[in-house]
Amino acid sequence: MLLSVLFSLCACAPQEPSPVPAAESAPASRPLTTFSFRWPAGSRGRVKEAQSIDGVDLAMSARIELVPLEGGESVLRRSEPRIESYRGYGPTHPFVIKMITRLEEASPLQPAFAVGAAGEWRGLTNYAEIAADLVARQVEAGLAPEEEQQALQRLLDPAEQARAERKVREQWNAWCLHWLDMPLQGAWSDTRDLLLDLPSGKQGRTGTVERRVRGLETRAGVSCWHVSRFEQRSGPWFFKHFGGQLPQLLPGLELSRVRACTLLDQTEAWLDAETLRPLEVVRRYSLRADLKPGDSQQEVEARKTQIVTTWTFDWEVPAK
Repeated sequence: MLLSVLFSLCACAPQEPSPVPAAESAPASRPLTTFSFRWPAGSRGRVKEAQSIDGVDLAMSARIELVPLEGGESVLRRSEPRIESYRGYGPTHPFVIKMITRLEEASPLQPAFAVGAAGEWRGLTNYAEIAADLVARQVEAGLAPEEEQQALQRLLDPAEQARAERKVREQWNAWCLHWLDMPLQGAWSDTRDLLLDLPSGKQGRTGTVERRVRGLETRAGVSCWHVSRFEQRSGPWFFKHFGGQLPQLLPGLELSRVRACTLLDQTEAWLDAETLRPLEVVRRYSLRADLKPGDSQQEVEARKTQIVTTWTFDWEVPAK
């Protein structure tokens, strides 16, 4: 979701875990024809993001434009944020109107990020400006002047910036990075182990990730590559290095009762076969914690959360 909204809603929305340090096992040999980042320079259009967090639905949209820079890098800029619906209600519903008003009163600055010539992530380019603008608006809303510098320092903390960047990078992963180096041929798949470097010098297995090319399909009248990625993390090594974050992701959870946890992260995308720009991307992210039975319980109890995000793109010229 748009970064300005994330800042205001982060206290009540489930947070995704920090990436677990991991390495993928060596892939099998790949054919020469592979997926690469080749969006046309100047690509622009509108992206709609519909998100459901444990059944609460919110849809927003923003204008995006890929602006080329010297040296082969580009900046993906956003503008004109708009709320499309909330819990199934359209923009004329009174509650949605209040949300739209809140969005309009929020920072006009939207997250922009740089990517390399091959599509690699370079980071947010305007995070400091967004943070300063958000604090200035809090001062206008009643934040004491003496608290202004403290608030800005908190937002500019490297850990806070990394969290905000991770939110935006998750989108770029789904739109582009997950698919880099995949062969452009149907019926291809590759499954690898996710490995954690241990202090002993050995590696612990935390899960697996499968990438698959499902073939060419027609989407919105356009020939597209249908691709998917499925990541699953579980087991003792994953729980040991990730379990401590569960209480902040599942409020009210008693960590002492957790016996195991499982993370599932599945992404599907339909990519224009000519430009390799996405037309539609769906991400399903779920986290489950299995609890030890309580004193009066016999069966294993489970706590879980699920986030489903769908991005749909309406591209303008240049289309090819």
